[in-house]
Amino acid sequence: MGKRKILCVVALALLFQGCGNHPPASPSSLDTARVAIEEAARYDAAQYASSELTTAQLKLTRAEEALRMGKEERARRLGEQATIDARYAQAKAQAQHEQNSAIDNRTTAATIQQSR
Repeated sequence: MGKRKILCVVALALLFQGCGNHPPASPSSLDTARVAIEEAARYDAAQYASSELTTAQLKLTRAEEALRMGKEERARRLGEQATIDARYAQAKAQAQHEQNSAIDNRTTAATIQQSR
């Protein structure tokens, strides 16, 4: 996935975040952020997109605190932002995996050519 595709995904996510009236935050809306963070971690986002993953985790923590304090709208916004940050981290990590695979494939092809 190229940088252009990643930016398109993030832009669309931000666009949809701003659309319409939003219901207050609920534990399930924060679950979406948790799942997105877990998925990003499975793609080695801690290695390839550590700053983005850390940002997502911090926003989720702040969303949980806001929900406990009864600030549901703030919790909802932070939860949505955490989800977007986690998905961006996942996309960035996936792109790095794909780039690494491409490099490995080129190296293998070069090795095969040299052995002929």
